Amino acid sequence: MMLMWVTGRRLRMNRKKHTLIYEKVNLTQNLFTTPLDVTGLDGDSWDYMVEFNVHADLSTSTFWGIRPNNDATANYRMYTMTGRQSSVLGGTYEADYSVLMGYIRDTSSTTPIQFRGKITGNSSGERYFDNFYSDAYSADATQITKASQYWKNTADNLTSLRFFQQGQSIAVPITIRIYQIP
Repeated sequence: MMLMWVTGRRLRMNRKKHTLIYEKVNLTQNLFTTPLDVTGLDGDSWDYMVEFNVHADLSTSTFWGIRPNNDATANYRMYTMTGRQSSVLGGTYEADYSVLMGYIRDTSSTTPIQFRGKITGNSSGERYFDNFYSDAYSADATQITKASQYWKNTADNLTSLRFFQQGQSIAVPITIRIYQIP
């Protein structure tokens, strides 16, 4: 319980917390050959927060993504602001094929991907992915990206998330946590 003082009176307020509903720690599943589906979600009743971490030494460029309800169509929009050492880049993408979680662009990178995202909205409008992630754009040089991404499907309830990778087919240690938000 949290106590608040309002005009000299003490009020009790309940603090609603995130509830961990899915967790895989150091999973070494190859998301290129075997994407991971997390099912049983109800996006019309709940919002969600996703944490995704991967650390890998790669031999080719690889990116990781999320597809709500495994929608692999050009049904996504993304606006980004990225910071790289001494430069800032912006991007607008109107017809993407997933929600981007991170991208290793250099084959000698050992930089981990760290992704945090909040999913809000319901089937009466687009789902909003408010994301923040770090990844690598050159050998051990990181970049930080703030992304506003949208799943443009306005008909279907969010019932699952598919985690996948493209580029290199390799099983690397990943950690995934999904929280249900009141």
